[in-house]
Formats: sequence, C-alpha cells, structure tokens
Amino acid sequence: MSASFDLFKTPRFGGQLEPNQKYALGYWTFELSGRSFDPPADLAAAENWLASAFREWKETEQDEASAGEAFQELLSRYESRYDKLPPRWYMDMLQRLGELHPKNPYITYVLGITLSDGSDEADVKKALFWLERAREHIDGSAVSEADRPRLSAWIEWAVTKYYSAKARFSSEKARQEASQEARSRLKALIENLRNTGLIRDKDWPGGQAYATLIEIHQFRKEFEEAAKVLGDSRDDGLTESPDLVANRFTLLLGVGRTDEALRLADRALKMPDFEREGALFLAALSQLVTDQREAEQPAREFLLTTKHQYRDYIRLMLYWYLARQGKPDQAKAYLDERWRGVNPASWPARLAQGDTQVWRERLIGYYRGSVPRDEFFAPLRSREAFEASGLNRIGMEYDDIYCEAYFYDALLQAVTGDPATRSARFAKSIQDVLEKGRGDYFEYTMALYLRSLAGSR
Repeated sequence: MSASFDLFKTPRFGGQLEPNQKYALGYWTFELSGRSFDPPADLAAAENWLASAFREWKETEQDEASAGEAFQELLSRYESRYDKLPPRWYMDMLQRLGELHPKNPYITYVLGITLSDGSDEADVKKALFWLERAREHIDGSAVSEADRPRLSAWIEWAVTKYYSAKARFSSEKARQEASQEARSRLKALIENLRNTGLIRDKDWPGGQAYATLIEIHQFRKEFEEAAKVLGDSRDDGLTESPDLVANRFTLLLGVGRTDEALRLADRALKMPDFEREGALFLAALSQLVTDQREAEQPAREFLLTTKHQYRDYIRLMLYWYLARQGKPDQAKAYLDERWRGVNPASWPARLAQGDTQVWRERLIGYYRGSVPRDEFFAPLRSREAFEASGLNRIGMEYDDIYCEAYFYDALLQAVTGDPATRSARFAKSIQDVLEKGRGDYFEYTMALYLRSLAGSR
C-alpha cells in the first residue's frame, strides 16, 4: 500500500485524482502509521492530501456533505466517549482543515463540542469560536432546511457545555456566573424540547441536556438539586435514557442507595441503546466498590472483552478487592500483566501530546511499587508542581487528578502496610478526596459511599 501511495504522488497520477480519492489517500496514510499519540513521520504528506481534498470540495450541498462526513471520520479515529481530546498535533490539524470549510456547520459544530471537553482554557475558548461559526452559517447550503431546527438545538446544547467547562477555569464569582448561564440555557432548551414534543426523541439533545444539567449540580456538590433534575427527567419519560444511566448510578451510590445503584447497573446490561462497554464498566465498578461476593467475574469480563479507557481503574479496584479476600498474589498478577505493556520512557513525549493513559499507567506503577510514592505524589504537592509536571496537558485538571490519586491511594492503604494503621490511613485519603475532589467524578461518589465504612477498614 505504501508503494501505491508513492505512485500517486507523481505528477502523472496525482493530477488525475478527485477530492474523495485524495481524502482516501490522506486517511490511509495516517492509518498506515497507526493511532499513536506521537506524530507520524509522514504527517505532512497525509495533511497535504487531506487539505487538497477539503480545498477542492466546493460550497455545494453535495460537496459540503462529503466534507462533513470526511471530517467526522477523521475525528472518530481517536474518538472515545470515555477520554478527552485526540493528540494535540492531530487536533491542530483538524482545526486547520476546519478553516477550509468555515461555513459548514456540521464541521464547526463538531470542532466546538470536541474542544469544549478539553481541560485547557485556550481550547475551551476556541470551542465557543467554532460554535458561533456553526450558528452563523446554519442557513447556508451545507444544511437542509428541514434539518436546521435539530442542528440548532444541538449547537445550543454544545454552547451550554462550553459554559459548563468555562466554570472549571474561573474564579468563584466568574464560576458562578458561567454555571448560572449554563443552567439557564439548559432549562430553556429542555423546556423548548418539551413544548415541541421532542424531549424523548433520540435524534434531539433531550437526554444530553438533562445529563449536562445534572453534571453541573454534581460538580458543585449540589446533590439534592441534581436529584430533583433527575426526577424531572423521569417525569419527561427519560427513565431509561442511556445518556442518564451514569448520572443516576453515581447519585444513587453517593447518597447510599446501594441496592438501587446495583439494580441499575444490572439493568444497564440489558438496555439495547446503552453502549455495551459502558454497561460492563458499571457492572464491574458497582460490584467491586460494594464488595459483592462474585465481583471478580464482572471485572474479569470487562478487562478481557473491552478496550474501555477505564480498564486500569478497574484493575486497581480489583487489586483492593482481591487483597481483602486474602488473594494478594492473584491481585498483583492483574497489575503485572498490565505493566508488561508499559514503557515509562515514553511518558514525557506522550504527555506532551495529551495522552491520558500515561496517568493511568503511573497509577498501576504506584500500586506495584514501580513508581515510588514520593515520585507519584510530587506533581500533586501544589498547582505549580502540577503545571510543571506535564500532567496538565492530558485533559484532566489538578483537582480531578488529585481526587483520583487519593481515592486509589485510599484503597491501597486499606490493604498494605501495618495492619494496625490501615483504617486510619484509608480514612485520611478518603477525606482528602472529599475535600479536594469535584462531585461529578466517579471517585468522589465512591468516596462518599466508602466514608461511612472507613472505621471498619
């Protein structure tokens, strides 16, 4: 295939290619290099093919549709609903391609919603820029008249995601203002979808709007308000909405309604519209954290049958669970198997490109003793240390990594070291999670659940 690509680069053949063919050559040039977080050696060649295709697609309905589908396919190469942005070099390239079709709302919308999920303040600011472009050109040739109301609703939801993300970077007063703006917009969007009878339509953002509103309240640890919003979603017939499963689970677990949380996790496995990997994750997590008798089985199924981004977290929880069952060797075997595929020398370069997996690999190393405790916690001594460590580039903020670090440290302290001090060390780390963590993280709600058990650990 590489030899064929070299042939197409010659003037004799390259000049005869249509835009779709040039796009295919650019796409497969990337595919031959794999999906590493490192820039491929032939990045320039791949982008040249892609840019040529995007330039040659004109502002006609058919060409804009081709450009939009191509752009979505490029973005999905690194897409995962459980992780943050693609590598920085790749995201920068996508924005350069987006500039070649600034009047295509499908392209500008997907850029905006993707950037709004970033943890870098500059990325979040860019998100609003792209979303405003999408709204500005929604009446153009790229969008059919019939589809404009639906796309407009999705753009409005994406704007609320921007304000929600902005709240994370702001001082207290600005944070309150951004959160209030997001809440007001979400309530208006929900009311509009309810009045038009579209709140339960899967092609419209009803479930997503409710999920985002709940997350905003959870982020601020307003769990009673979050529960009220969840009740409203139930009144609107969204009880089984896949977009709300994780929110319902964390709320139930955080307030101690364990049996309901377990039933929900079990029911998620049977929901046809809920992603199978996500359902297996909830099944494994719920069984492990509540110390169910057969918890190893769903955890093993999750680890063996999925490529979910959260597998390392389940490995850490499984270590804690098995160690408490008197099976430390079996617990360590799961970590050793994972560690064999880890190359710590690659961490600096991958951090520079925003690879979240580096953080999870460090957690595995810490549990094994391959990453010393002082080294592991060094980036968390202060925000300044965090900014200098490179971890600030992986799509997670200081408070969130702090929350994860001390939650999994709590589990580790509960099963290692002097048995006489395990309970105290466990309780201390759990308290660190609850003081610094944000309420929209799984680890925070699990810490809430486990806090009542701290005295017996």
